[in-house]
Amino acid sequence: MKKTLTVALCAVFLIPALAFAADDTMTAEGTGSAATAGKGSEKAFEEAKKLALRDAVEKAAGVLIQGDSMTLNSQLVRDRVFATSQGYVKKYDVVSKKEEKGVIVVNVRAEIGKADLDKDLVAVQGLVKRMGKNKLIIMLNESSVDDKGVSTVSATLATSITDILKADGWRIIDEKGTGDGEKTGVGMKIASSTAVGVPEAKELARKADADYIVYGSVAFRYQPPQSGGIIPEKNDRGEQILFFVTGEYDLQMFEVSTGRQLAKVAGKFDQKNMNQIQASKSYAQTAFDFCKRDAPRIVGELRNPVLEYLRNQDVNGAEMRMKVSGLKDFGEVSDFEKAVEQVANVRGVSANGDFDKGTQEYEVTYLGRAQDLGKALITTTYKKKKLSVVSVKNNIIEVAIAK
Repeated sequence: MKKTLTVALCAVFLIPALAFAADDTMTAEGTGSAATAGKGSEKAFEEAKKLALRDAVEKAAGVLIQGDSMTLNSQLVRDRVFATSQGYVKKYDVVSKKEEKGVIVVNVRAEIGKADLDKDLVAVQGLVKRMGKNKLIIMLNESSVDDKGVSTVSATLATSITDILKADGWRIIDEKGTGDGEKTGVGMKIASSTAVGVPEAKELARKADADYIVYGSVAFRYQPPQSGGIIPEKNDRGEQILFFVTGEYDLQMFEVSTGRQLAKVAGKFDQKNMNQIQASKSYAQTAFDFCKRDAPRIVGELRNPVLEYLRNQDVNGAEMRMKVSGLKDFGEVSDFEKAVEQVANVRGVSANGDFDKGTQEYEVTYLGRAQDLGKALITTTYKKKKLSVVSVKNNIIEVAIAK
């Protein structure tokens, strides 16, 4: 089966809610609902209609998507495409509107622009494929401090973040021994009460052969029950019924090869400031509920700048480092630079650092992967001498010039 985003004609006849209206549009039906409480019928209708249009776009996207590299359940698709779903709607009709027991249900029939939707789905699929080729390691120094001041290692937020990023398509390197990712054998301790600095974390990520790293600290603090508050934390028998948790997180995402920080997100957990407080069976359950609620938002704040970075690489090229040995003298540094500039898809080359005993490091901007550049260099000659690519790892390419 071809893994491209095309219109599956046979699927249309199997889905009554979908039909082709014209060459550049397709018709899809959608349903949305909203409660009238606190907003009134008019606002609830607009909300339900918006959800119905989004539902129609999702159904249209279901026909356009083929292949197993992306699914409609991907949070990435929802964030990048469906969040602006009304932009794909050329026109629509409200087929029905019904209000019952405080809920308005709206059905719409919409004409969806195939070209615009397909273009954006292709772009997202490209990002999914890019992520699938990159190894990501998550190293969070996470701890929970109980109401007696005793600190224990935990991995609540780390697990939630791992699950979401894995669904995005990243190849997760597993160092927690959970079986959730690829084993590296480096033997790192991810969650530890002993702090690990950013330089050490990056070095460990290099040893684990990771392309990207999510690094940071997370702390949950269990608050002992208090009396006299607006919301009782104990019942009439003196048993604790609410388990308040506070804390904070500070996360960063780096590209390992360049050491560049791509994203940073920090914030506080504070159940007492939540609009809706639900009783939990334990402090651990409260912390879990925090993560379940906030992890998608936290990941979104990490993900978006990384996606823009990857998108920019697709357009302008990725930054790589190339270590070259075998240059006769400093005068050949510029000559070799000019030779590499002639390689297809190379967007820029510049010597970096000092020339030392025939070895020079270059910064190369290349439209493609490091492996692709390595293959191109193998077929390249410098002053009629062949180039030998001796290592390709984490966007670092080592090249030796034949004698």
